[in-house]
Amino acid sequence: MSGSVYTAPSAIGSAVVTVSDTAGTSQASLITIVSNANCPANFIPVPFNNAVGTTANFCVSKYEMKCNGTCSGAPISAAAGLPWVSITQTDAKTACATMGGQYHLITNAEWMTIARSIEATATNWSTGTVNSGAINRGHTDGTPGATLAASSDDDACNGTGQSCTVFNDQRRTHVLANGQTIWDFSGNAKEFIDWQLTSDRAGSGAGGYVELNTQTVTTSMPANTFKSNTTALNSANGIGLYWPATDGSNGYAARGGHYSNNAQAGIYHLDFGQNASYTSAQFGFRCVYQ
Repeated sequence: MSGSVYTAPSAIGSAVVTVSDTAGTSQASLITIVSNANCPANFIPVPFNNAVGTTANFCVSKYEMKCNGTCSGAPISAAAGLPWVSITQTDAKTACATMGGQYHLITNAEWMTIARSIEATATNWSTGTVNSGAINRGHTDGTPGATLAASSDDDACNGTGQSCTVFNDQRRTHVLANGQTIWDFSGNAKEFIDWQLTSDRAGSGAGGYVELNTQTVTTSMPANTFKSNTTALNSANGIGLYWPATDGSNGYAARGGHYSNNAQAGIYHLDFGQNASYTSAQFGFRCVYQ
């Protein structure tokens, strides 16, 4: 067998691999490039997922956004430092845009792309088997009752008082299907996303937290905007809970859950309970480069 590879210009793009046998028969296949060479520092590549609404690959901040000195101007993605919190959703959008023309606050479709990738990766499951056991929720047990700085990828329980030598529910990292590691996608700071929905929300008649996958979809919230790929999963499987919020003046979405959300937190956790002026020391944000 012999092979030839054409590499696309973007390191978060694709490559066509053609393999030929001695008879000259060849077969070409499209693969996704894992390299993060074209992502900014401390951003990781994420392949698109048409099923949840992304049509192009993107780079996401590996860490929750941090203040670059004082909490004004452009944020940074870095392991050191505490997340930039106490910011409105609108100001989070502005902060990401301040980084440059190719940056924006993570969208719901981009969030779902990452969540679906985490769900499909066995390393993130307590049993080592997809859909068996639970996905780790990160720093969510309120110990300590504050956000934490990140660390190196081999110190994924940093600050939690737990050990990550084996699976631990408080492990703060998840691995994507392309092998990239992301910090605090669930837990630590709940994260504003670029999504506001003041009406037609799934489960809008419910009070308090409810299971995600049992909610009836709406025109504005089809299943691929908030449900896990395997809809038999629930909060016991670590995916998180859903706060529909009944107040039409709210609807500014945040996802992932924070450091004291416990079983409410998870990679699919969704909370519509915030209005335009809402800030909290438990809420931060994450930026995307594309």
